[in-house]
Amino acid sequence: MQQILDLGLFAKNTMPVLLPDGRTLNLMQPSKDAQIELMRFRGVTAKSDPQEIIEALNEIVIRILNSNDSLSSIPAEWVQSELNIAQKTALVQAYTSWINELLSDPNS
Repeated sequence: MQQILDLGLFAKNTMPVLLPDGRTLNLMQPSKDAQIELMRFRGVTAKSDPQEIIEALNEIVIRILNSNDSLSSIPAEWVQSELNIAQKTALVQAYTSWINELLSDPNS
């Protein structure tokens, strides 16, 4: 009897995010490059230059939001003008927490 490997079991998990304009994005698991960027961001936040921290925060939020399953493009200008610091910080914290959950789950 021939066995069938169901690759659907390995489907990628997504994290739904409701944006202030009412759109919902389903964020995908980060690639290796995105994980490296998150680690770099943590290093930048340890520095004391507020301008550098804000720029890094904007860059990582743009990268996170653009990693969605519908391949919707979220422009940098939108992130800078429509999301405040608290929203950006909450997104990065939630996304990082979600990644940590996935990494610790032996079934994912």
